[in-house]
Amino acid sequence: MMELNNDKSLNGITRFILIPLFAVFFICLTAAHHVTAQDDLSPSGGGAMELHAFASGIAGDIQTSDDISTLQSARRFVIENISYPTSAVEAGHAGTVELYARVNSDGRINEVLKLQPVSNYVIIEEIEVRADASGDIQINEASRHDDLICEGRRVILALPRLNMPELHGGVLKFTFKFVLQ
Repeated sequence: MMELNNDKSLNGITRFILIPLFAVFFICLTAAHHVTAQDDLSPSGGGAMELHAFASGIAGDIQTSDDISTLQSARRFVIENISYPTSAVEAGHAGTVELYARVNSDGRINEVLKLQPVSNYVIIEEIEVRADASGDIQINEASRHDDLICEGRRVILALPRLNMPELHGGVLKFTFKFVLQ
């Protein structure tokens, strides 16, 4: 009889440990990348105004706000919430990342693609993210660094609802230039 009680208390402890582990595992799974099978062969749009986001360190909490009603407000939200990942700085990762965001019919971003979709898209002007690198870090510039892609994707998915009916059902193109100096 004593053994049975110990088994019950062990089951309680096991549940206490497994439930938080499962929650962490589930959160990690929801951050998976979506990749399509089409390459981006088109040149980038010229004449785009360059905006600067000077940030460094690990990405902090996203600032929440009301609906966004202009493209300038969407850029401002991204600039205020993006940061240069510490892992990317330490690894010397730099480069330009292009991401495409599908906007659903109610104005929310429901998908972020690494490669250009077949449909037309609206270009959000380039956003530059800078970080200081120590002198002994060798800079490795490329467009496919996962840590930089993840940071861009994180901020795009955090955008509040876009209250711009002309964008509903469309695609936005975001270009992030990550620069180590």
